[in-house]
Amino acid sequence: MKDMNSKMDLYRANAIRVLCRITDGGLLGQIERYIKQALVDKNPVVASAALVSGIHLLQVFL
Repeated sequence: MKDMNSKMDLYRANAIRVLCRITDGGLLGQIERYIKQALVDKNPVVASAALVSGIHLLQVFL
């Protein structure tokens, strides 16, 4: 969670990927907020990591 607020874009992208793999129902609300913010990020690496991770979460929780 600490890396989600980092200034380094690569750390943020990796944090999104990892959090989506280890999340459970209790953390889903927080992760969803981070993914929504990352989807509109100016860096394409962060935005694509959020998009792919969001698709993964949809497959897991639906």
